Amino acid sequence: MAQRTIIIRTTPDGPIQKEWIIDAAILPGMCVEYADGTRIQVMSATLDPMLRVVVDEFDVAVDGTYKSGDLVPFVTPQRGDELYMYATAPALSTLAATNKLVSDGAGFLIYCAAPIAGEAVAEVLVGQVIAANTIELVKVEVL
Repeated sequence: MAQRTIIIRTTPDGPIQKEWIIDAAILPGMCVEYADGTRIQVMSATLDPMLRVVVDEFDVAVDGTYKSGDLVPFVTPQRGDELYMYATAPALSTLAATNKLVSDGAGFLIYCAAPIAGEAVAEVLVGQVIAANTIELVKVEVL
């Protein structure tokens, strides 16, 4: 059974949700960042301390695609929120519960076993795997 939504469970404070225009095609579950005062783009920074995740609403399903110029809903999840997010290498079958994840600088999350570019892992962590899937969307708890 496919996931029906990106947001699984939220803390009492809940994620902060906004809607901005996207610069390029993007999938629900990918990470974004602000491009300017009116647009968002696929996250390019690996050390961005503020996580923002595209969610599935309007006419786009969880397995759909937002097109460039679309108004895209996204959330800034809070610590403890659970979401489905896109992860890349290593192969998803090798991701295990409690694996730590960081941004890959291209909108996806990647497994992080060691500090990145001299930074302490705790300073750049996005979340940890709750349960890996057979598809690219992975259940993540925001750290």
